[in-house]
Amino acid sequence: MSRHTLITIWSCRCRSLVRTSCHRSSLRATTVLLVVLAAATSPLYAQKSDYLEEWQRTEQYFDGLRSRGLYSLAETVCHRKISEADLDLITRTRYAVELSRTLTQHSQDASTLDAQAELLNQARQTIDRILEARPNHPQQILLESQLAFVTTYELESLHWRFDLAPYDEGLVDKARQLADSIIPVLQRLDSQADEQSRSRKIDVLGERLQSYQLRSLQRAIQLRLGLTFLEKARLFAESTPDRADALVKASEVLRRLATVAVNDQTMWQSQLAYATTLRLRGNPAAAWAMLDAMRGDKPPVNILDALTVEHVELLIVEDRYADAADFLREYRTTRTQLSGPLNFLMARVFLRLSQIATENNRPELAAELLLEVHRAIQVAITTGNGYW
Repeated sequence: MSRHTLITIWSCRCRSLVRTSCHRSSLRATTVLLVVLAAATSPLYAQKSDYLEEWQRTEQYFDGLRSRGLYSLAETVCHRKISEADLDLITRTRYAVELSRTLTQHSQDASTLDAQAELLNQARQTIDRILEARPNHPQQILLESQLAFVTTYELESLHWRFDLAPYDEGLVDKARQLADSIIPVLQRLDSQADEQSRSRKIDVLGERLQSYQLRSLQRAIQLRLGLTFLEKARLFAESTPDRADALVKASEVLRRLATVAVNDQTMWQSQLAYATTLRLRGNPAAAWAMLDAMRGDKPPVNILDALTVEHVELLIVEDRYADAADFLREYRTTRTQLSGPLNFLMARVFLRLSQIATENNRPELAAELLLEVHRAIQVAITTGNGYW
């Protein structure tokens, strides 16, 4: 139905209501319809679709910069836009969100823990300034969600540190507290996004999130909720009730997301995370089936790296270290640089193979394999990857 047809229908309804009823309730209904009519014929309404299309292109631009690791460029562009004195509220808000997203992802490539903490702090402050400047912000849920996402990225970084220092109980306690604090926040935001997408308010000024934006945001919230349950599960020993409970909750959230046929990063990440929950719950066959199906759909490069990590983890579960080493060597030839987790797995796999060689009285092979371990570590240190 065209916008002009809708306007005609609304006009007829308004005239009918005014003629046939003088009750207070009818007058209220008439007022509402007149406001909608005014909004539909206003320049703001006509400009809304163009604005949304322009902002989608802007989001894609920043996604592209972040995917190539061009964080400083993205941050400079955002700072320049935010500093413009005549920038309207919503445009300033969206650039602040993009800046916070960039700083958060940049933190995962930081070379030191202090630098990582500073970037995460800047990511939070960027959103806090917008919230302080405008109480009851029309896009409050977007800003609160971004703040929550910063915390989930911090939790993921703690998991990386836990990989390298598994006996640091202080680190584990901090990560558990962080997970327990952010899970109810994400659950609340999930409910709010669902409610707002179902009960839309009249938005004459065009400042509120559209229904499709709320649905997209809700999927992002649910993904972060599932990933947080998954991170929480990893903080507990195998066969413990806390680990099993967190894995069940992660599976419930991620399975729903993984079955939605929307070809975006949320779908890819949820499918991959669901495969991880299958592995951790002792069902490697189902995890292999999920990875094979994902490969058939030709995932993007950043997902392919994470998929390779899960592939190697499954080989390790099946005690196929030699196959894991061959797979990593082959994959290394296709990439200019391995990700932090892949370098970690490279060192882990070759260290185990070196131990096996020593156990079988093959000292020369053990020494050769140990060189591979040192090489993986040296590459990680040289490239300054945030994982290490």
